[in-house]
Formats: sequence, structure tokens, C-alpha cells
Amino acid sequence: MRNLALVVLALAPACKWTDFDDLRDEAWVHASEKPNNDSTNWGVAIARGARSTEGGKLAVVGTAESVYNEIEYRPNGDAKLAANELELNAQFGIGNLEPQPIFLADPVTDDVALITKSGASQVVVLRGTSGDMTPHQVFGAESADAATFLVAPGIDGGTSPQPSQPLIASLNVVFGTFYTPPEQPFIQPRCELRDGGNALAVRGMAGYRFTNMSPTEDVAIWESAGAVYVISGQVFNGARSGIVCPDPSPADTDNTGVLAPAGILAGPLDVGFMPGIGSQVLTFGDRYAILQGHNETAGFLALVDLETMTLVGAPHTEPGLKTAALFESNGQVFVLAGYPTAIVDGVSAGQVLVYAVDPATGIGATPLETLHDAQAEEGQAYGRGVTAMPYNGKTVIAVSGNNEVFVYYRTNLYAETRTGR
Repeated sequence: MRNLALVVLALAPACKWTDFDDLRDEAWVHASEKPNNDSTNWGVAIARGARSTEGGKLAVVGTAESVYNEIEYRPNGDAKLAANELELNAQFGIGNLEPQPIFLADPVTDDVALITKSGASQVVVLRGTSGDMTPHQVFGAESADAATFLVAPGIDGGTSPQPSQPLIASLNVVFGTFYTPPEQPFIQPRCELRDGGNALAVRGMAGYRFTNMSPTEDVAIWESAGAVYVISGQVFNGARSGIVCPDPSPADTDNTGVLAPAGILAGPLDVGFMPGIGSQVLTFGDRYAILQGHNETAGFLALVDLETMTLVGAPHTEPGLKTAALFESNGQVFVLAGYPTAIVDGVSAGQVLVYAVDPATGIGATPLETLHDAQAEEGQAYGRGVTAMPYNGKTVIAVSGNNEVFVYYRTNLYAETRTGR
């Protein structure tokens, strides 16, 4: 591992700390290179690890061959690779991951979940914490197009919360994973999402409490034609959810229901952009969502008020957007937007733009921070993964690129987070 300074651009003039050897100890960021393992494409996705008030942990996955690693960040800023590496092919039969795999942190627990296609008509979910990952098979899923952790209502129409678990979308069908009994059926309950005659192929989704006092979550979805909906969390239970997703053929055994009008709680809101695979819905507060979308020609970053089902402010439509994460500091919400093919110093190296989010006016027109490597290199893919990581009881920005991961201990958004500095 190496400790590097990166360029931090903001409203003030930029400075390249690496131009000054005597200031290397004052670097704001820690850069970790690919560990010595069989992965040739490390850092395809990142997520915060187990939370702690001292130091922090970052979970990292790589592919070709597929691995899971954790980096442990000490309170003083030092970092080391944890000894809990998982070789996903040898242990779980996952040789390669998709170019933009789904890697989620559970808001309720310290668990993370890696969700990927594994064989024909099967998706596998690896869920756990600190390298203790358990595989869960989702039978019947053709692909892993979107996913979210969800605090779902009880099975068979019950209202008591289930433990937080991933909800998986494959085309226009959602699958609950059911980590806990009453049972894990071989043919899992599923719900086919339709609005009248229109199939709703999910491209991004997130848990959201449509009723603020509800003990369980509903689901905000963004479908391939560009419409945003809020649907009942009972879809997690598929055909066993009662009136929300009734089974049109109850005599069969496939446990597949079809979303009923009663299951659509709000929407549709047509945002005017058709998102591709890898798009996201990021919910915050009690009514808002950031949409991160991209397709072959454009990107889309926008704020939606889910209560009024309206776009707030003007969306960003710059091409090259691939991922986003929410970041909160001192009561202010920001969105971290990753552009891994952005041109920096004349090469396609990638960057992350940090925008302020105002619920009244939308996403700021001008980024407050522009982050990229001070030594930009062609194909670096900086920004292909972004997340907010708990560190020393605060929150810092983490970014991944091609075989490197960067954690910012200080930016213009927040003061020094390391102890002893």
C-alpha cells in the first residue's frame, strides 16, 4: 500500500500536494493498491465495512479472479489489508463478476451484500460482515438488474417487520431473499411488476417508508422507460403477499404473483430519461431520492420528491456518469457522482464530482469538490466506485479506481478526521 496525496479541487485554487516532497506527510488521502492476489481488476465496487467509533473499514471486491477484501483504517490514518480475504471462485463458485456488480451496505446492520448472476436462471447473494459471508441462492432470476436492502412486512400479508434483507430485481420481477424462516422455498415467492399492460423493468430501487411512522419499508423503483413509482414492500413476499401481488394461477406452484393496483402507492412520475443497468435510486430524509442513471449516450442525476412525485430543480445530464452515493456532513446532504472515463490532464482517468443537495431547489449546478488522482493515468477509472465510510465516529469519502482505492481523511467539506493531526 502507498500513501499518496490527490488533487482536491473546489471553489478555491487547486494545489498538487505531490509536487512538494516535504509535504507528503500532510496528504489528505490514503491510497491503497491492489493486494498481491489473483484479481486483475480489483476495486470494481466498494462499500463501507463494519462501523466503529475508532478507525474504519472498507469492503472491496475485485474480479478476474473474483475476490473480497477489507481494508482496516486506523485512527491515526494508517491502513492495512485485513486477513479475511475471500477467493470467491474457490469458496462460492463465482469466477468473475459483472462489470458493475451490485455491492450494498445494510443500513440496519454492519452486513454487506454482493449480488451477482451465477449460472443460468440463478442469482447468488453473498451476505455477511468482516469476511464472514454466507451464500443465498435466488432461483429463477435471469439477471441481477437492481437490488436494495429492505425491512419488509411479514410473510403471508403480515405487518410485523422482517429482518433487513436484499430485494432483487430481474427484468420486471422482484425476488425476496428470505434469510430467515418460516422457510426458504426452492421456488421462491416473486412478484411480477406491471402497471396495467406495461411491464416495469427495474433499473434502480431503494427502500423507503411511504408512511413515515411505518415499521416497515416500501420500495421506490425507477423503471427502464423512465418512470418512478413507489410500490408496497409486500412485493418482497411475492404471491404470498395477499392483495398486493395476487397469484393469477393459484393452482400452480411457482409462487409468482402480479402487482395489483393496490400495490402501487405513488406514481408514475416520468422523469424523461430511460436508465440502463447500473442505475440507482438513493433515498434520504423522509421523502427524497437521488436518481443516478446512465445509458449508452448520456448520464442523469436528479432529485425527486417522492411525496409529491415531482422533480426538484434541473437534472444533470453530462455523459460518463456511472455511479453515485449520498454523503452527509454537518447536517448537509451531498451526492458523490463518479465519472470514471472523465478526461483529466488530457487522459481518460476519471473523477468524482461532489454536489450539494437542497430539498427546495435540487442538486447544485456547480460541484463543490472535484476529486481525481494528482497523477492521472489513462484507464485509471477513478470514480467507478464511491461510498461514504464511517471513520473515527465521522464520515469520510471513499473512491475506487482500477486496482486502487482512495479514502479522504479531509476535504473542503469536512475537517481533519485523523487523530493526532
